[in-house]
Amino acid sequence: MEAGTTFHGTIKLIGTVGEETGEYGAAQVMKAGVVDDADAVLIAEPSTGFHEITYTAKGVIDYQVTAQGKAAHSARPHLGNNAIDQLFRFYNRITTAMQQFNQVDPVLGGVVHNVTVINGGEQVNTIPATAMLKGNIRTIPAYPNQAFYDVFDQIMHELAQDPQNHLTLTYSFPEEAVPGEADSQLMQLAQQAYDDLFGFTPAAVGSLGANEAAEYIQAQGDFDIICFGPGSDTSHAVDEYVPIADYQKAIAFYHHFIELFNR
Repeated sequence: MEAGTTFHGTIKLIGTVGEETGEYGAAQVMKAGVVDDADAVLIAEPSTGFHEITYTAKGVIDYQVTAQGKAAHSARPHLGNNAIDQLFRFYNRITTAMQQFNQVDPVLGGVVHNVTVINGGEQVNTIPATAMLKGNIRTIPAYPNQAFYDVFDQIMHELAQDPQNHLTLTYSFPEEAVPGEADSQLMQLAQQAYDDLFGFTPAAVGSLGANEAAEYIQAQGDFDIICFGPGSDTSHAVDEYVPIADYQKAIAFYHHFIELFNR
């Protein structure tokens, strides 16, 4: 280190891309084994005002269901196959099925499922030949993503028994929920480092949104992960920014955190 401190080990600074579009940069890092030998991982995910350190997070499953029907005049619907009706059958099934995932995480809350996009039809007097819906599930550590895939597979299989249904299902960017401990040694060390410098102990919290920790938990190793970094409450806004003061605090914090970790 430039400060002249002897460090017992290796510090890896990892820069990734695509955090908002599938975390594929973190996925490549994980698959390459870059973090397999890690003792700890600290992700510089923005923490508004440095008031909180994230140690657990919900997972996410984005899915799309496409229906293929047959167009016909709306006065003669029996000559067609309404693709929107097919989606309704799926929607009713999945809405009921999701009720079985009723466990509640004490930090993250329950599983959340929403259908967020639906498209279909060409004009008001025509039976729609195609239709599509997209949905989003926010998962908790109690349920691995495979539990949801199994439910989806069963529903798709049952609907396929009706020759009127021609449905296809795809997933995009699924991420597992991230477990963690609020009082882990890594968390305590980060809280101490910040308190030493600024006289404030950030709270240990969970995140309702996904982050790159979902990729790193798949690595070959046994280590804790926390998220703590400079940011503001302008996330995803057109003028998103990081205050210079927070940027400078982050530099000081990371230096001191590494010093404490090195002891």
